[in-house]
Amino acid sequence: MAQPAKTEEPATFVDYQGITRVRGAEYVLPICVGTVGFWLGKKASEEKSHRWTVYVRGPRGMDISHAVHSVTFRLHPSFTDPERVLTSAPFELTEMGWGEFDIVVVVRFSLDSHGGEIEMTRRLKLYSEENSTQSTKKPVIREQYEEIVFSEPPVDFYKRVTSMKVGSAPESEITPHLPQYDEQHDLEKIRAARMRVASSLKKKLEGKAAGR
Repeated sequence: MAQPAKTEEPATFVDYQGITRVRGAEYVLPICVGTVGFWLGKKASEEKSHRWTVYVRGPRGMDISHAVHSVTFRLHPSFTDPERVLTSAPFELTEMGWGEFDIVVVVRFSLDSHGGEIEMTRRLKLYSEENSTQSTKKPVIREQYEEIVFSEPPVDFYKRVTSMKVGSAPESEITPHLPQYDEQHDLEKIRAARMRVASSLKKKLEGKAAGR
């Protein structure tokens, strides 16, 4: 009787922190970070002219909670409780207001990734640069595709995320308005993202190693 083939274990090494990592491996987590702004039309007031949402999501509706522990949105100080922390998908926050401002987005990764977090800033867009006429039916969307690269990730994290089937994220009211991605579009975005963000996590680890 034939014996099942043995699965070859990946080559590993122990880093300076005592973490066992997979040598030469990469795990890539694509994410989309953006804002959606809806003009309220007749319901608009001077202080509340728009309803808007800031979000972190996976392309094509992919769930990212297998690798993301939480997302923090830091709003303008004029908001009540300007720092909001979300620990489950969908990672999105909806508010109302009238002005555009920068939102700090902090993505913290799952504990077994030992990857810490990344911080980025996104501009809330409520007014279209292409059309001065506002519409309640056509929201203003500003989204950027990013690629988070876990270089030589911890072995437990790598085995978990590469063996599991990633499902779909919970839908929300903004889902029908979000950009759609096809395979070719993803490849183009991935190439652009690799040029913008080589690997912030690897740089952090190298920085820690240099500071030993």
